[in-house]
Amino acid sequence: MNGVNSQTGLYDFEDLDGNGMINADDQKFFQDRSRTFFGGISNSFSYKGFEATFLFQGGKQVIQKFPSYPGTFFQNMLKSQYDVRWQKPGDDAKYQRLTTSFTDFANMFNYRGSTGSFQDCMFLRLKTLGLSYHFKEQTLTRIHLHGIKVFIQGQNLFTYSEQEILDVETGNSAIPPLKILTAGINIKF
Repeated sequence: MNGVNSQTGLYDFEDLDGNGMINADDQKFFQDRSRTFFGGISNSFSYKGFEATFLFQGGKQVIQKFPSYPGTFFQNMLKSQYDVRWQKPGDDAKYQRLTTSFTDFANMFNYRGSTGSFQDCMFLRLKTLGLSYHFKEQTLTRIHLHGIKVFIQGQNLFTYSEQEILDVETGNSAIPPLKILTAGINIKF
């Protein structure tokens, strides 16, 4: 892909076979989309009844930035896309003009399969973080209990990535995993 045409506001593609048209003969394999790496690290620490646990998860992969059609009648745009879209002749834009035209929409099919639609994505996510306190046995025997644990746990608390997409793991513009906070108390009689 050559970017957005500064005069038409549409994506501009390379005519690989030189026949003057963009068609199926201009397709070629350009990138392996399998994950380069994916993994995580977890640990737990205990000290005098307190316990802390965590799980970090990360990876590097090639993802499709916008698997649907931003700026068309099928989908809205993210604000980060909207701010760098084509608006008038001469604009040096990252995304093509907003459209309700089927002709312009057809150009999005070419975009989805082009190098412009894919990007390297590296991310690190704090998947879980937990803190808890286990009450001492001496305290519990006086109140005739076998165990008390007070805890708080969070999931999907933080994600670091330089990509402009909502969910770095799927490459989708849908809602990423929700942040969840849980607190509670376990009592053993």
